[in-house]
Amino acid sequence: MGSLTEREREVVTLIAQGRTNGEIASELVLSKRTVEKHIANILSKLVLTSRAQIVRWAMDHHLTSTSS
Repeated sequence: MGSLTEREREVVTLIAQGRTNGEIASELVLSKRTVEKHIANILSKLVLTSRAQIVRWAMDHHLTSTSS
């Protein structure tokens, strides 16, 4: 586990900060659809089923700070 790309880790960090897909897209200069695809990849790679689980994973892996 934990074989996320750098971009996926950035998305995880922003999810952990409570950002919406639209806010993440704006911040990373991506389309909302691309953000959704990153989230789908994250869920699949980490074998998770929800954003809440992504937040928990981020906390466990120290990805909840504002720096990515």
